[in-house]
Amino acid sequence: MIYSVKRKAFLLFLSAALAVLPLQAASPARSFVSAQGYEFPANEFSLSYGRVSYPEIAFTIGGVLGAGLSFGTATPSKMISTGAINLEYQRFVHRIVAVGAACSYEHYIMRFDKAAGTDEDGNKIYTEGETNHHDMVSIMPSLKLLWFNRPHFSMYSKLAAGLMLHFGGEKPGANVAFQVSPVCADFGGRLCRGFVDLGFGCQGLASAGVRFCF
Repeated sequence: MIYSVKRKAFLLFLSAALAVLPLQAASPARSFVSAQGYEFPANEFSLSYGRVSYPEIAFTIGGVLGAGLSFGTATPSKMISTGAINLEYQRFVHRIVAVGAACSYEHYIMRFDKAAGTDEDGNKIYTEGETNHHDMVSIMPSLKLLWFNRPHFSMYSKLAAGLMLHFGGEKPGANVAFQVSPVCADFGGRLCRGFVDLGFGCQGLASAGVRFCF
């Protein structure tokens, strides 16, 4: 069952990643010139890893609330996130504006242990509960605003919103996916750059990765 859920989530994630390729094929490759006279490629493909996504925060809060609302009869003993793995394609339509699509994948493990009595000192004894696996796949159109651009360093803001598909638990579900990253920067050469994005959403409070420009 767990293998099947992971396989479905992975295939959906891969399909979403491949779905952005026609965006590039539909428009001829060209470059833009910044206000400072710096020429840069129009297309970008990015791979990044992020931590502390909003689903991870929600799971953590849910675990704490679950323990509190059960008055100590249940406690979260295992809460693990793989972190968010993000793929994104963007194409500049203006020297400071790029549009594209992003997809993210994150896996969670959660287990609540139940109180089964007390020991000789009065401390609660917990029995191991069921371990639940959850897979989150987010697919989002994205918008990027470039507000500082130099040959080896640039700064930008990013906004994305779309659909988050949830696999695991009792049945699959769907929620709103989003990412708001007001402070981002990339650095490196003309065709390959590293980058760091700071914001809030399904890609994490902080994400870092590599970007290929063409």
